[in-house]
Order: sequence, then C-alpha cells, then structure tokens
Amino acid sequence: LLHHENLHFFSAPQAEAGFALLRTGSVTGVSNVVPRRADAQTVWSDVVTLAGLTCPGLDLVGYEHGPDLTAALAAGFAETGPLRVWLR
Repeated sequence: LLHHENLHFFSAPQAEAGFALLRTGSVTGVSNVVPRRADAQTVWSDVVTLAGLTCPGLDLVGYEHGPDLTAALAAGFAETGPLRVWLR
C-alpha cells in the first residue's frame, strides 16, 4: 500500500495526527482521519490543503459522522446524506 501511486498517507508525528487520501476515478476519498492531540478542525483544513496539492481538481468524499463530521463541516465540507451500504 505504501507504494500505491493513488494512495497518500499524511502524518504529524508530534501531534499524533494523520489521514489518508485515495484518488479513485473522479474523486479523492478521505479516510482514517486521526486528530489525536491536534485540533480536529485544523487537521480537516490540512486534509483540504494537501488534497488540493496531491489530487488537484478532484472532489473530496468521506463517510464521517458525529464529532468527525462536525469538524469536517467546520473545515468547509458539505453533508450530502447518510451512508448507504448495499449487501447482496
């Protein structure tokens, strides 16, 4: 995974914070956002900045809820609806 060209990991070791970005199709998926000792809103702002640098022009998507969703919304994300999981 560490060598996959569309997968990017970012970390701030002193703050024990980090996240992953996965470019797929016409969007960039945001996952594993971990603020730990950092301010969650700052980490989400970093997600936006670094996604713009590594995957320019692509929309960001994620599946946050609760406090994570609150921090993402404060950083400029928009809630589009609940996550649906389809099983067959």
